[in-house]
Amino acid sequence: MKTSCATNLVFLCFSLIAPGALCQNSGFGGGVFLSVGGQSSHTPGVGSGPVIPLVGIYAEWLAPHVHPGLDLRFEGGSTGVRGTLVGPRASVSISGDRLHPYAEALFGPNHADIQSTGVTIIVPGQPVPNTNRDGVTVQGVIGVDMDISQLLRWRFEFTQSRFSGIPDSHPYAVTTGIVVHFR
Repeated sequence: MKTSCATNLVFLCFSLIAPGALCQNSGFGGGVFLSVGGQSSHTPGVGSGPVIPLVGIYAEWLAPHVHPGLDLRFEGGSTGVRGTLVGPRASVSISGDRLHPYAEALFGPNHADIQSTGVTIIVPGQPVPNTNRDGVTVQGVIGVDMDISQLLRWRFEFTQSRFSGIPDSHPYAVTTGIVVHFR
């Protein structure tokens, strides 16, 4: 009985440490990315079409079909909503493992600089002086990474957001950039 329990414990530890040994084409992967793109002006009081840089990191389990993982990213820029987002992701590999479409659901604390020449109307009928706003952003992401080489990928991404700091804020963005992928 002790031998069986010890064997099961060793097998469990081995499966947690080295999942690639148990399933063909499995293991852990991830990457670091840098993207830039344009954001829509669907945020009251924020200028039209601010450029947004993104930098982030993701990790995923390379299971045989769907690759579940986690994404952490930082949105920047001088205007618009910026901050930190984190959340789950899922990807697949298609077209001979050269295309990697993914979807993510991200959330996190963000900050918005509201800058205009006069008074900003945030709620209809209630003028508010120029101010900065803090809130939480919820963001849906779809995108695709395309292999350039064994280490590099090119990324195209679409995001749709909601920012709690500004009512009726629902900007979307289209970004592109480079990913350094590790397997």
